[in-house]
Amino acid sequence: TYSVNDLYAKGKYQYNLKTITLIGNLSVHQLFNSIDQNNQNTTQQPFFVNPSLGVDWKINKNNRIRTSYGQNRTNAEVLNVYDNFVLTGFRNFSSGAGDFNQLDASALFFNYQLGNWSDRFFANTTFAYTKNHDFFSTNSQISQNFTQSETIVIKDRELFTANTSLDYFFKKLESNVKLKLGYTQSEFKNIVNDSELREVNSINYNY
Repeated sequence: TYSVNDLYAKGKYQYNLKTITLIGNLSVHQLFNSIDQNNQNTTQQPFFVNPSLGVDWKINKNNRIRTSYGQNRTNAEVLNVYDNFVLTGFRNFSSGAGDFNQLDASALFFNYQLGNWSDRFFANTTFAYTKNHDFFSTNSQISQNFTQSETIVIKDRELFTANTSLDYFFKKLESNVKLKLGYTQSEFKNIVNDSELREVNSINYNY
């Protein structure tokens, strides 16, 4: 039995400076975690704060910039806490980390908008960067007859995403022509059959 009680408070404040708007968000959490297994009870009471700060700058009627930075801490789910193996598929067994964990991440967001939705030409570009200071991964044993995966906590993982879209209305066609481009780069780390820590990089393009 895994119980999580979250006593929290959230606040948001917006301050306008003519063309610039400052947006602050703050959430405060007091968790009460408890797990009962094998006739033993373990408890934890972590306290943490998740802040973020954003800026919305309307340069003029055709140019706008939005950006924000935030830090976030999340609590472990039950499958990441349970320390015994569970049958999760045909000959597949998984176990959690066997301990309470809170994972930290920080994120940076940037958006540039040229024009407005109702204009003949409109462009929108977005960049997003996420840094997982720690994250859940697996230490797997793959054999001929079964696969066994144990949850582990690993430091540092990054995700970067960039997207842009161009939208132009042709009067003769009475329709819009759109161009969309995207780029995503992510990484993952795990251990397989007692190997060293493997780093897996993924890069995706779309157009």
